Amino acid sequence: MHERHHDDPQELIGTPAWVSVVVGAVAVAAPGWVMLGFDLATAVTAGMVTGYLFYVFVHYAIHHWQPRPGSYLSHVRRWHALHHHFADEGNFGVTTSFWDHVFGTALESRRHKLHRSAD
Repeated sequence: MHERHHDDPQELIGTPAWVSVVVGAVAVAAPGWVMLGFDLATAVTAGMVTGYLFYVFVHYAIHHWQPRPGSYLSHVRRWHALHHHFADEGNFGVTTSFWDHVFGTALESRRHKLHRSAD
């Protein structure tokens, strides 16, 4: 699906909602209930679902909306556009660039290091 998304970033491609619910229940909620108890595991699962929905919303918005310049969505849209432009070499984060900086996959950081080392 990721490759199809790169081929046509405007197309609505994704996992059907019922698959996400089943996978979430089987892979996250059920083991959590056994390890953490029902209340805590349900809270953790709800937090993960909320985070995932935020990611889905932001990813949709940066591909289909024209965000106001200087806004959060404008920043992450530019970040994600570099991911599309450089064919999966980096900038994997959609909602934040934090983990790209941690794992050294931030394309902007690499570009600045290359320019500095060439001087």
